[in-house]
Amino acid sequence: MKPQLMALILAVTPPSHDGAMTTSTTPQAPEQLTLLPEPTVPLRFRLDEATRRRGLRHIAEIRAQLERQPAPRPKVIPLPPLHAERPAA
Repeated sequence: MKPQLMALILAVTPPSHDGAMTTSTTPQAPEQLTLLPEPTVPLRFRLDEATRRRGLRHIAEIRAQLERQPAPRPKVIPLPPLHAERPAA
């Protein structure tokens, strides 16, 4: 007797959107937190002075660490031969 395969396929259909797709909550330009003081940065993305100093110090530490360490060289692992040598028959 052959085994039978049964599958249950569930499909999800999103609700239809019959209005114009012109509204968006995404700003036209990307926004992000900034460590540099800029008057044009929206208030919700401004950091307090202590957080800003801590972030700048952390970036300086990372840069110094990267300068001290040479880039790691990838270890070359030789590949086995494609066909094993066979003795002549």
